Amino acid sequence: MSEGIRIATSDDVAIARAEARRFAAGLGLPTVEQIRLAAPVALLASLLLDEGLTGCITLSTEIEEPDGHLIVAIGEIERPGGSGGLPDIGPELSSALEAAAGFEIQVGRQDLTFRRPLPAPLTELPPVALSHQTPPQLVRQQRDDLMVLLEELSWREEQIAELNREVEDTNRGVLALYEELEDRAETLRRLNELQRKFLSHMTHEFRTPLTAIQSLSDMLLGGLDGELAPEQVRQVSFIKQAAVDVTALVDDLLDLAKAQAGEQRLSLTTFDVARVFGALRGLMRPLSRPGVRLAITDPAGPIPMTQDESKLSQILRNLVSNALKFTEQGEVRVSAERADGGVAFCVVDTGIGIASEDQRRIFEEFAQVDMPLQTKVKGTGLGLPLSRRLAELLGGTLGVESTVGRGSQFTLVIPEVHPQTRP
Repeated sequence: MSEGIRIATSDDVAIARAEARRFAAGLGLPTVEQIRLAAPVALLASLLLDEGLTGCITLSTEIEEPDGHLIVAIGEIERPGGSGGLPDIGPELSSALEAAAGFEIQVGRQDLTFRRPLPAPLTELPPVALSHQTPPQLVRQQRDDLMVLLEELSWREEQIAELNREVEDTNRGVLALYEELEDRAETLRRLNELQRKFLSHMTHEFRTPLTAIQSLSDMLLGGLDGELAPEQVRQVSFIKQAAVDVTALVDDLLDLAKAQAGEQRLSLTTFDVARVFGALRGLMRPLSRPGVRLAITDPAGPIPMTQDESKLSQILRNLVSNALKFTEQGEVRVSAERADGGVAFCVVDTGIGIASEDQRRIFEEFAQVDMPLQTKVKGTGLGLPLSRRLAELLGGTLGVESTVGRGSQFTLVIPEVHPQTRP
């Protein structure tokens, strides 16, 4: 704690300022912090004199964990004639002291206390002694302090100007980036629109010749123009199967183009999950291979849904078809149960599985994953991407969990009631 600085004359204001600076220097504070402490102390001393008061200003420190505080106290306040009273610390002065010097003001009955955190924690209190200076020395000290503050202000202005230049450069870069992103987004929109139109037109154009090929193949296989030799039957069957495969690809491309363009229309009806499973059972059992059991288990109780039954069936057909393709031994199980306001459909197989690094790629258009059965089974790489888009259209999600050599589980979760039907 410093010795009390008695404030009774205008010379005492300069003395209080100088001694506050010396006190801060004794604490090891940098020059700017010394001046930040000295200036408000002088301001408080001037306030006493302006109101015709005298008093004693005391400087002290308080060590706390983890930080310490610097304290300026004004006590022994008296008016001429012996009456006491506190100076008027108005809101403007209070705000100025808090903003400029970081002081918190505590008003007591007979004194005022100003507290602020120390710029750096102190582990011990250094000895600080006051040494009164002569008026010329005080004037020189104030002049030197003013020069320090001006240099500090000039440096800060340069820093601010440099930061402003950097901000302007950054803003220009951000604006240029936004323009580039907008241009690229517009290009992507145009490309997507061209792709959608191309797929839509071309798939319609393909359908006519493909239908003709299938019809002619059926006529030849049916013997309308005479019986075919066994080798001719085999070759015409290959032609028909190729036309069927390409037709399926065309249908998938058309559905995918519509889904990407948001042109898929919903046909919402109310149905039970058991009915969907019954139709799925009849369609998929002929596709089962020897050694693979297809088990489609109806739910324990009725699960009514208000959804697009056709699109739900299309997703399940794709999932079951894929599971049967990549399962050589074991089973493919299909089940459904209620889950968090929706219905979770699970298609589980004991097939070859999918590596973790490939589980995201299988939902990309035309993606083909290298696996042992890939050369034996045919696929376009469109079934799973289309299924995920249809799941999103139904307000749900489609995910996969898989382990190589042990099989996969695809889980489709959709609301029991499509959001479009809700008020």
